[in-house]
Amino acid sequence: MAAFHEAEAGIKYARNSKPNLILMDVMLPGLSGAEAVKILKSDPQLKSIPVIFLTALVSGQDEGLKGINVSGLHYQTLGKPYEIEELLKLVKDVLDRG
Repeated sequence: MAAFHEAEAGIKYARNSKPNLILMDVMLPGLSGAEAVKILKSDPQLKSIPVIFLTALVSGQDEGLKGINVSGLHYQTLGKPYEIEELLKLVKDVLDRG
């Protein structure tokens, strides 16, 4: 497991280590999380890695939102703050579908 504060470093890591899952914040310095995921999904070797966005951008009215579709790419979202049990369940669900 690795953590990065900038999308570019996370992209480089993903290319080198091919993780099973990526947790991505939406608001990052430099490239946004959405921009980073579009780069990852355009890479044939990385496009199948599932992504969970962790974001403070999900409003109260969107709390039932489980996934979004942007430019034909599917993501899971989890609004902040979240309970660790909620994150662990989502990670398990995403990996089980894998």
